[in-house]
Amino acid sequence: MRTTGLIVAIAALGTLVSSCSKPQAAEPKAARPVKTQAVTATTPDYGVRYSASIEAFEQVTLSFKASGYVDDLLRRSGADGRQRAAQAGDRVTKGTVLARVRQTDYTDRVNQSRARLAESEASVTKARLDLERAQAQLEQARAAALETADVRARHNVPARLLYSSRRWDDVIYRGELARLAQGDETLEVALTFTREPPRGWTGFRRRIDRMMLAEVAWPPGERPHVFVCGPTPLVEAAAAGFVELGHDPALVKTERFGPTGGSA
Repeated sequence: MRTTGLIVAIAALGTLVSSCSKPQAAEPKAARPVKTQAVTATTPDYGVRYSASIEAFEQVTLSFKASGYVDDLLRRSGADGRQRAAQAGDRVTKGTVLARVRQTDYTDRVNQSRARLAESEASVTKARLDLERAQAQLEQARAAALETADVRARHNVPARLLYSSRRWDDVIYRGELARLAQGDETLEVALTFTREPPRGWTGFRRRIDRMMLAEVAWPPGERPHVFVCGPTPLVEAAAAGFVELGHDPALVKTERFGPTGGSA
C-alpha cells in the first residue's frame, strides 16, 4: 500500500511542475491555396426526378348531382382581405351558385343521349313505315285472293298457286289457303321457303326459278293465264322465267309492290 501511494504522489508532483512551466507559442500554419468561382444559374443536361405529394392549399367538400371536374367555386373575402373559397359558416342567399362543374363533362353525355334518342326515333319511324308497307302488301294480297276466287267462281277454272316466303311466319293467310286447298280439288297450293323452312319440310327450299315454274305451272301449250304479284325483283324473275319456258307474254300479268330493290 505504501508503494502505491508513493507512485501517486510522484505523479501528482510531476503534473504540478508541468503546469507551472511557461507555455510555448504555437507555430503559424501555412495558408492553404483555394480556387474561387462566381455562382451562376445553369441548366443541367439531364433531368432530375423527385417524389413528392401535392396537397391542395384549401379543400371544400361538395356534393353534385352530376359527376365531373369542378370549374369554379364561390369566393368570399377573408379576414386578410384576400379572396378565398366559401367555407362552412359563410352566409349565402337562396339560389346562390356555390360551384360549377365543367360543362363539357356532361354536355358530351347529353349530346350522346340525344344521338341515341334520334337513332331510336329513326328506328321507330322505319318500323312504322315497314308496318304500313306490310299492311299495304296484306291488302294487295287479300285483293288478289278475292279476285282469283271471284274469277274461279264465275268461270269454274282450276288454279295453281306458287307462294314464296322467307319463313313460315311470313306466309299470309296460310290457314285460309290450306282450308281452300283441302276443300277444292281444282286448287293446288305450293310453297317455297328461301330462308328458314319449317321443321320437317319436304317441299321447295329456294327462290323461284325456271325449273320450279316448269314443275308447278301448266305447260305453255295449254295457254294458261299467269298472274305474278310481289316485289319487283321477284316479279321480273318469275315473268322472265315464264316467257323463257314458252308462255305467251300477253297472258302473263304482273303487279309489283314494295321497294324496287332487294331479294325475296
